[in-house]
Amino acid sequence: MIPQQFRSLLTPLLVAILGIFTMSISGCSSNQKKEETIKSEQAYYTSAQAALKNRNFFLAVEHLQNIVTHYPFGRYNAQAQLDLIYAHYESGSFESATASAQRFIQQYPRHPKLDYAYYMSALSTYDVDRGLITRVLPTTPSERSMKPVMESYQAFKKLVMRFPQSEYTADARQRMIYLRNILAEHEIKVGYYYLRRGAHLASVNRGQYVLKHFPNSPSVPDALSLTVKGYMELEMNDKAAKNLQILASTYPDFPELNDEGQLEYTRQSLREKRSWLNIISFGLLGNSGQ
Repeated sequence: MIPQQFRSLLTPLLVAILGIFTMSISGCSSNQKKEETIKSEQAYYTSAQAALKNRNFFLAVEHLQNIVTHYPFGRYNAQAQLDLIYAHYESGSFESATASAQRFIQQYPRHPKLDYAYYMSALSTYDVDRGLITRVLPTTPSERSMKPVMESYQAFKKLVMRFPQSEYTADARQRMIYLRNILAEHEIKVGYYYLRRGAHLASVNRGQYVLKHFPNSPSVPDALSLTVKGYMELEMNDKAAKNLQILASTYPDFPELNDEGQLEYTRQSLREKRSWLNIISFGLLGNSGQ
């Protein structure tokens, strides 16, 4: 049995011994962990290449990130950053791929593979919007947010303008056409939304925007049709007739045209009358006359 006079000394002594023991163990595990995790740049690079070859992109990202973090001025840093862009993209981490591409562009503005970074940045920016939800839901690209589409288009445009002879330029041009068509289709959908809501001038403006900025897109006949309808609603009959003539002569097989080349459309004012509440609320409230 421990005498009473020693009990008051025993507790602090045990605490001190336990603290020293804990610090010793922690220090050993920390040194062991450090020794185990920080490898040579060559070792990380070799492991990363093996992971890329086996399409183990998450493991490749881990090895490549270690090169970027621990060897910022190393021999393999530039190539590791390029591989990191690719690994992020293939693993579906599009935002990380975009960030990695932008970091490479800033850090290596004269690198011979700079065009690749621009190309992957454009691809990744657009694919940010292609998540699980948008793949499952029955939506078209033109019905989703246009921000990633526009950003991707601008990124491809930078590549084409800065590197016209790049091996990626031809593909970038084709993707720009595809993105332009999405943007044009989106404008048409918004224009028809305005038309249904009674914002007729806004619908005309959307149609004219497509005609001016996307003259070679498949949405041009829809833009002409939208413009005709908007002008009809505004009772600007001369402009409506002019656009209808262009539509009928250029796209005679447009499905909304009848055999006489007239547009099958009835003005909203000739249908069920819209309420004043619907008019002053821009179609948000009241009877829309549909």
